[in-house]
Amino acid sequence: MFKIIVLTQTLFGLSLAANDWSKACLDGTCSYEGGDGTDLAYSTLDLKASAATLSDITPAAGWTISGCASDWAVGVANIQLKCEGTAQQTANCNHLFEGGAATNKVVRLTEECGIGAFARVVNATETAANAYDVALDYEFSQIPSTSGQSLSFSISSSNVKDAGSTARVRRSMQKRRYPVPFTRRLDFDQTIQAPPIRFDRNFNLVNQSFECKAGNVDLAGTLQLDADLAVHIMSAFSLKVSGDVLPIPVIKEFALTATAHGQAGATFTAQAAITGEFSTGDFKLFEAGLPGANFPGILNLGPRFILNSRLDANLGLQVGAKLGATYQLPMVTLVFPESAGKSSAHVQPIADALALELESQVTATADVTAHLIPRLEFGLDFLGGLVKADVFLNVDGSLGLNANATASAVAASGKPVDTSVNACVSLDAAVAVTAGAEGGLPGIFEDKVDFNIFSKEFNLFQRCIGDVAKRSYRVPPSLKTDLEPSETSHLSRRAIACPNLGNEGVLTGVLNLARKVTA
Repeated sequence: MFKIIVLTQTLFGLSLAANDWSKACLDGTCSYEGGDGTDLAYSTLDLKASAATLSDITPAAGWTISGCASDWAVGVANIQLKCEGTAQQTANCNHLFEGGAATNKVVRLTEECGIGAFARVVNATETAANAYDVALDYEFSQIPSTSGQSLSFSISSSNVKDAGSTARVRRSMQKRRYPVPFTRRLDFDQTIQAPPIRFDRNFNLVNQSFECKAGNVDLAGTLQLDADLAVHIMSAFSLKVSGDVLPIPVIKEFALTATAHGQAGATFTAQAAITGEFSTGDFKLFEAGLPGANFPGILNLGPRFILNSRLDANLGLQVGAKLGATYQLPMVTLVFPESAGKSSAHVQPIADALALELESQVTATADVTAHLIPRLEFGLDFLGGLVKADVFLNVDGSLGLNANATASAVAASGKPVDTSVNACVSLDAAVAVTAGAEGGLPGIFEDKVDFNIFSKEFNLFQRCIGDVAKRSYRVPPSLKTDLEPSETSHLSRRAIACPNLGNEGVLTGVLNLARKVTA
């Protein structure tokens, strides 16, 4: 079936008009549109300037360009210009020199010259009749503010073409007829005419061992953490920004909207025989660039999707555990700054995996919190680096496992082993959708901004078995989610110690303990 989502509720409209290469930009206004939604976002740039500031060196204005590389991105380009064409076109050539010189004029380029739509004339030297050697760069901020010139800009950019129109969203709800691991199961496929971001991987996070002694037996305590992740996210964004380059550089208007929807699933498996506290710190699992916009000297927009993770634990256990959940993101919407509109989000976690494995004569306690953190970042560079800022949308989904368990085994002669297990297990989830910016856009926001969009805690599973259940044992509360980012990117061992094994060393293979009998 198909579902219609009206993007005008979440994305600022972007209407792209084709470039008119038959008309010269000689009246103080000029526009450029470009992008394909794959390598570059669909974008428009409108310039408005004093008559002597903005000119044109395309064939429509009577000029033929040679010696300009199509991949010119930085520095100075030394090109040759020749005035030729129809009488009307050659008459337009004079506009480049209005005011006495071409130096510091902003000129429109052909699509074959450089990656920018416009450039600054550094100097121009006549080499023959109607022929010039010209040096160009993208350093618009180098135009003297005392020259009496004015130049303003307006930019619209989106990775969704015609973002202001209605987009068709496909949703398939058909159930699979065969079982699959939860991290491979995505119940719907929702798209907003934007390339999906997919990350599907199984890998080891931590694998460490510790030498421990129990009586005359040496044991190797281990900590092994594995993750099985599947992320399927679609994201759309729209940016509108305007301001002045001359006489004083300033950003006057700025509004960014980003939407994300899809699913993010994770299963974390731990096999451990240690006591103590540890944290992996925040670490990056995956990063993918999104189509951005680049108008050198005016704006560079670099969006990217980042998948971070973190696992914190306080352990006094000899146990194996598995916990997993899928976070459904029907729609998360960021509008920045807050004065531009209201951000919103709804995220629903669903428990997928919960297992607790105990060996005989084992006591286990654990507080474990695993984080899966999809993040959208938008790097902004205005006016050739004069102003830089980063806007972000963070979805922190965490799973908290709280377990208290004991297992004992009694064997009578000739009879099967009678195993008794007393345990209470609670699996909780928390979701925190936050947004903000760093770097500062004077007049828009200063230095650093943070705000909450959505925050909620869920209990996914809670159960007691054995004698403790009969006594109505109260399950301790799960860990609160710590939303402060950690600068640590490696495993931090804080007071990790060997488990209390007693003198018998009864733990076996399920706990990944390698028994080494000493002489």
